[in-house]
Amino acid sequence: VLLPMERTRLTGSGYAGSVVVQGRHCVVELAYGELVDQVDWGLEGLQVQVTGTASISANSPKAVLTAKFTNFTAGYGCTDGARTCQVVWFLNGKLLGGSSSFTLREGATATCTKTFDRAQRPEQDPVFTVVLTCGGETVRAQYTVKVDRERWDYETALETVQGVNIEAEVLRRTPLYGDRSMSYILQYLPQGTALTHLYYSQDPGAPGQVRLADGTVGWVNWDDYLVSRTDYTQGEDYSTATKEGFVNQKGYSSPTGYLLWISLKTQRVNIFQGSKGNWKLIRSSPCSTGTNLTPTVTGVFSVIYKTYRWRFSDTIDGQYIDDYYRVYHITGFWGGQAFHSRPYRSSDESLLDGTMGTPSSHGCVRMYDEDCSYIYDEIPYDTTVVVF
Repeated sequence: VLLPMERTRLTGSGYAGSVVVQGRHCVVELAYGELVDQVDWGLEGLQVQVTGTASISANSPKAVLTAKFTNFTAGYGCTDGARTCQVVWFLNGKLLGGSSSFTLREGATATCTKTFDRAQRPEQDPVFTVVLTCGGETVRAQYTVKVDRERWDYETALETVQGVNIEAEVLRRTPLYGDRSMSYILQYLPQGTALTHLYYSQDPGAPGQVRLADGTVGWVNWDDYLVSRTDYTQGEDYSTATKEGFVNQKGYSSPTGYLLWISLKTQRVNIFQGSKGNWKLIRSSPCSTGTNLTPTVTGVFSVIYKTYRWRFSDTIDGQYIDDYYRVYHITGFWGGQAFHSRPYRSSDESLLDGTMGTPSSHGCVRMYDEDCSYIYDEIPYDTTVVVF
């Protein structure tokens, strides 16, 4: 008697010399002389569990996963308790790879390794799927690897944070001087030489400070080069983890327990508290730094003076006004460059220029009243100020 169908029940009062069982879960109640088991259990009851890397970050971008197959029944069609199957791995639904000659036996394992690009943090947690196929049957399991986003941002901060290089071009052959007073010449620059504009004081007859492509820094007559008007800023701010990663990995220190970083790229003033290698962001505010013509100087400085108010004169419609506008809560960090409020008309204290988040000053760092007053009131003298 041949039982080829699943769940067949063989019963009765007769006798079978030989019963060949091929269908799964058959029941033989009839008396027989020989029972031949030819049941191919395939993948029935097979269980798969995936274990491996719990989370990834920029410095630990490799995910290693292992699928373990248990509760395997080695029936008809197996050789030495095993059968050949196909195992395939997918990442977020896209094929990663696999094997068409995977040996399946009790406790067999299949491994998948994926190394992510540290320059491209995954936006979503990666979902891995393992699929085992054999004789038209399939089992599968999924495993999600967590992306440690804060750690990733922290670890890639030095690659993420960008400075601002203001492009300029020499208009006519001109000397590159070695000092601001133009007392000696380093070399002559031909027309068309590419420059990076660093600083201009706006003083009559003063040269501009520039940097050449080879890193040489010098001074050029202001009328002999043209500064680009390109907007080099970006609207999207850095994450807290990126900010903390930047100042900590750069190794900045400060004698006061506070550290200030002016980001020219994002137009933000970031205030940290802590110590070298362990700075924590406590406040971040929008600002407006110097324009391309009169940029805020870059470098590492410190708080050197404070004063409540500055008065400025100007000529409006041909008329000189001695006290035209004022700024408040001034905290200086280099020469005449300082944190302060937006400008207000002296006549009625109305806002003269409300620009925020876009370079608009003569080099100072304009801030909302509550933000510049916080620095004025709370940040001690000698606090390190980073401009980058």
